[in-house]
Amino acid sequence: MESKNVAFNSCLCMEGSAFGIVYATGDNTLIGFIARLTAAPRTEPSTLKIEVDHFVRFLAILSMIMGTIFFIVGIT
Repeated sequence: MESKNVAFNSCLCMEGSAFGIVYATGDNTLIGFIARLTAAPRTEPSTLKIEVDHFVRFLAILSMIMGTIFFIVGIT
């Protein structure tokens, strides 16, 4: 896409005249490639999701332990 003479669908020729050759359609275009990338599901979780899951699990366990301790102290 470094070419200066590539036009996408609905591009306007502002002055002069031009002709074009269609070299790709549908999923074979750059827009189709981007759409295919966004539609493909990721099978493995990202590193950020793994770290957030570990942090949430740690906070849940810590809050249950603290709640149990305060409950026991409150009863006695």
